[in-house]
Amino acid sequence: MLNCCKWAKVGLKQITQQGVDMASKVEQKMMVCPNEGRPTLHYRNTKQMSWLVHLVLILISGGLWLIIWAMIALYHAFTKPIGGKWHCSQCGLGV
Repeated sequence: MLNCCKWAKVGLKQITQQGVDMASKVEQKMMVCPNEGRPTLHYRNTKQMSWLVHLVLILISGGLWLIIWAMIALYHAFTKPIGGKWHCSQCGLGV
């Protein structure tokens, strides 16, 4: 029971740090690793936006949410990168 509560607090902390409208996602891709010299699986953290939620909010607010959403999108575009570096799953090298 204690471990369950601990994980719930960690999950809540991650949600509040990431924001409401962006969800974390891990992308995977086969690439040639410069360190290994062979094709390996690479991964990176990225974000995915829920377009449906924003569309519903725009319709409910009569277009007012579009202005707020544009300001939030500009803020995220300049301060938070959408995709990070690709990392090799074998050696951990960032490409």
